[in-house]
Amino acid sequence: MAVKIVMPKLGLTMKEGTVSKWLKQEGESVKKGEPLFEVSTDKINNEIESPGNGILRKIVAPAEAKVPVSALLGIIAEADENISDIETEMPANQQKPDKKAVPAAKPAAAARRSDDKIRVSPVAKKLAEEKGIPLENIEGTGPKGRITKEDVENYQLPVSDEVQEQDGDIQGVPLEGLREVIAERLQESWQQAPHVTITREVDVSALKALKEKIKNDRNQKVSFTDLLAILTTKALQKHPDLNAQFADGLLYRHQGVHLGIAVALENGLMVPVVKNADRKSISEIHDEMRELAQKAKFNRLESDELSGATFTITNLGMEGVDVFTPIINPPECAILGVGRMVDKPVFVGDELLRRPMMWLSLSFDHRIVDGQAAARFMTTLNQSIEEPGMALV
Repeated sequence: MAVKIVMPKLGLTMKEGTVSKWLKQEGESVKKGEPLFEVSTDKINNEIESPGNGILRKIVAPAEAKVPVSALLGIIAEADENISDIETEMPANQQKPDKKAVPAAKPAAAARRSDDKIRVSPVAKKLAEEKGIPLENIEGTGPKGRITKEDVENYQLPVSDEVQEQDGDIQGVPLEGLREVIAERLQESWQQAPHVTITREVDVSALKALKEKIKNDRNQKVSFTDLLAILTTKALQKHPDLNAQFADGLLYRHQGVHLGIAVALENGLMVPVVKNADRKSISEIHDEMRELAQKAKFNRLESDELSGATFTITNLGMEGVDVFTPIINPPECAILGVGRMVDKPVFVGDELLRRPMMWLSLSFDHRIVDGQAAARFMTTLNQSIEEPGMALV
């Protein structure tokens, strides 16, 4: 019996992937479970196994094709088996566009009169509103000029006259690879999740003392990020609404804490995940975070190491940033931004003392987390940082 090869869903938020390479050619025999093709997502190549036994009779989506989840990629069948019914299915995939230049909006669409009746599908109309694209600027390719979802997705903003006057040779260059993925995911997050950010300044004197104690007593080096990771994990266990994911209209509260740690690269940002951080010691978290950061630097992270985070920490303190507004990493519900550590004069009782202070910024999805719940999480985390020994008992 013929077996369809389809684009797998490799994560809750995955909508499409790129067929980077076929490992078998049409006419070759394949066995269920052996590597069949590679899919590229988040600049990570995922090796996909064959879903059945037989002969690779048809490759529908060639290498470099960008394909939606569940779309038909190919067909496995016996040599004499009739696959005409499957071949007639219209594949939903689409070849990657030419990366050499970005086409401007077609004059016919831009010149449409505002009093003309615009034919548009409901899905396309909603998508255009989300993207902020006027319908009169889009040329419809559907029946009788009807604007389709694909027309909205393929629409490119024209280069402004002002830019053209400054440089007649200017050419728009599309975002590619990791930068393209980051742009799509953060735009989706900002459009879909009503972001609210609350900030709090915390005294890190005790945290610095604990770091030195671990170094002296155990002869072990740990970073402030390591300590914040384990203290944040403890706080999330007490506030499960922050340790959650929201996708397809469903809220997933997790028992275990899967902590994403943002790692800056030359061409963007990756968020490797420490799985089950709530079950690990400070030394285990330190070792795993160090290994993941090294793999990210050399682009050796596997798909599983970049997926499944339930909460993310992003640190810009080393860049001299005090306070910032981090954008939620979908489908997570919240993200913690860490600012720099600065010595300041602080009143402790009636005494004015010099204390190391640090700002924390928590962005959360207001659809599922209220401000008071987020504030309580920050209070718990603040107390843990000021008395880390109690939190780690």
